[in-house]
Amino acid sequence: MIDPITFVLRFIFDFWWLLLPLFLWQIYWEQYKSIKQTDYSKNIEWDFIEIKFPANILKTPKAMEEALNALHSIHPDENKEMTWYNLNIKGFTPLSYAFLIIFNQKKLRFFIRFPKQLNNFLKTRLYTFYPDLQLENVPDPLAILPPQIPNSFFDVASYDVRLKKEDAYPIKTYQYIDVPSAEQPIDIFASFSEASNEIENNEWLIIQLLAVPTTANNNKIGKKWIKRAEETKNKLIGKEETKENPLTEEIVEFIKNLLSSPWVEITWKNKEEQKKKEFSLQQLTPGEKNVLEKIENKMAKLGYWCNIRVAYIAPQDIIEQRKKIIETLIKSLFKNFDSEDSNGFVVNELTYRRIIPPNLSLLSFIAKSLEYNDIIKYRKITLPSYMKKQFAELKLDEGFILNTEELASIFHPPLTSVEAIGFKKIQTKHIPPPTF
Repeated sequence: MIDPITFVLRFIFDFWWLLLPLFLWQIYWEQYKSIKQTDYSKNIEWDFIEIKFPANILKTPKAMEEALNALHSIHPDENKEMTWYNLNIKGFTPLSYAFLIIFNQKKLRFFIRFPKQLNNFLKTRLYTFYPDLQLENVPDPLAILPPQIPNSFFDVASYDVRLKKEDAYPIKTYQYIDVPSAEQPIDIFASFSEASNEIENNEWLIIQLLAVPTTANNNKIGKKWIKRAEETKNKLIGKEETKENPLTEEIVEFIKNLLSSPWVEITWKNKEEQKKKEFSLQQLTPGEKNVLEKIENKMAKLGYWCNIRVAYIAPQDIIEQRKKIIETLIKSLFKNFDSEDSNGFVVNELTYRRIIPPNLSLLSFIAKSLEYNDIIKYRKITLPSYMKKQFAELKLDEGFILNTEELASIFHPPLTSVEAIGFKKIQTKHIPPPTF
């Protein structure tokens, strides 16, 4: 009898020339799609606005949530734009936003990167909900940084921010902060204001949130996030998924009982037993009901397909001294959005890991350079091939869904009740709202 492994190896050895074109075609096809996507992205002109806040903001993050609802309207049409031809032949790339929070010189500044043709659209939507904002078109705020880091003077530490659980579970938002009626509202963003005082003149701490508006059933962007959330919810409550073909299940059950009848007693499932197993909301504990309600609330709002990363840039001597302190600071900022019963963020350092021994300084240099280039070019983190296996569990090539409430909790003007340590607020609005 021929060994199957030997047969396969012999076939590959004898007929490799038949398989070679398939491998070459696959390589060519992946490269072709990548080039087309790069070319398409290069044709998108980007612009930046800096958001400057008035002296007194009385509105809660709910106003920013409504603004994000309006900005969501640029989402790609799944039937017209997300076609196979557009994605694979033309390299179609959906429009997106990048929300930037930059700490430098003990100050905190807010920027939005957006497609240039949306300039009036973006300003009008923001002015609608924040009439007193000052929105100023500015150059790329990251253009002041050196084009290549690490270099002889500066070094960089890069971090990727992921959700701890499936994205069906929401993070803690402004809606879930209990405030006694006699007190002023508490703003999650207060810790960001305080942290700005820790970043000196020759240091930069950059939080970059890439966000692509997506619809519920978009498989390419968001992986049908509402359907995934429904599956998570059903798993939480113990509800079995409906069988697509119950007849097939009955046939399998019949064959199984027929073959096992000589040895065991035959049992048949009946509809009465299945009804007894049907889920009842009363079976849930108060805590489980609370989590279920949070998931349903998240599903009821518009979603963005997101990636979050953080970069700390400083002179080499400073980064060696303060890296651990800054890393703790970054983790504490995102800890504000943690909820024990639902979801939160985990901050992963990318370059300085045990997988790169200290003597392999060249690999560390290459990895940090690639990570830095991705950040200043507003691309998702891409890792060199020798690191992909070690970071597979982080799923860096995937995004996650944050709805408008979650996004607004991370990126919004601080409330008046928050002491603005690192903010330079304006007294009046210089530019009137544009017409659209």
